Amino acid sequence: MVLGSSFSDQTVDNSHNSMKQKSENRSFVKYIRDARFANLKNKAVFVRLFKRGRMLSGISTQKAAEKFRTSPGTISRWENGHSAPPVLARIAAIHSLSHMLWQLSR
Repeated sequence: MVLGSSFSDQTVDNSHNSMKQKSENRSFVKYIRDARFANLKNKAVFVRLFKRGRMLSGISTQKAAEKFRTSPGTISRWENGHSAPPVLARIAAIHSLSHMLWQLSR
């Protein structure tokens, strides 16, 4: 227990953290559901899901580039909608992000 803090302060902090965790889990579950039923042939759908998945997972551009075996510039182009990988690679990328979020939600 931190000096000067009361039990009720810690209870409020724990309650806030619990609510934040539940909100994050709902966001993760919503993302996974959206990704599962997405039409990834549509580049705009891929861009939206890729950007949101990377934001939710907290993975950096550099780490994403390493994970998807491409350059950080390519990751930026995917997120900005200037380019997108072939459809099978889109499916793999979104599946990978969904799997990461599923693991984070457990």
